[in-house]
Amino acid sequence: MAVGSMDHLIILDGETLEIVTHSQNPGLPGTNFLEMATSASAITGTIEANLRSDGDTTIILYNAFDTATGSYQAQTVLLQLHDGYIFAAGQPFVVYTR
Repeated sequence: MAVGSMDHLIILDGETLEIVTHSQNPGLPGTNFLEMATSASAITGTIEANLRSDGDTTIILYNAFDTATGSYQAQTVLLQLHDGYIFAAGQPFVVYTR
C-alpha cells in the first residue's frame, strides 16, 4: 500500500525514449526524454539495466527543484515496460508498506 497519490504520468517510447504523452504538460509529446530531464543519463542507465522484458519494473528516486518553494523535493518514479512503451508514474517520495 502506498501513502500518497500519483503526481504525474509519462509514457515513453521504449526504444527512442521519446515522450508519447505527459499528464502535466500536453506540449511535451514528441520531445526526447533525454532533452528535458536534468538527471536523464542516470535515469536512462537505470531504464536500460532494469527494463529488458515486458512487465519489468524499476523505481527511481531523485530530487526535483520546486521553483515555488525554492527547495528540493524527493521524488519517486515507478517505471514499467509494456508492449514497447515505458510507463513512468511519479509522485513525491512516500514510504511503502505491505
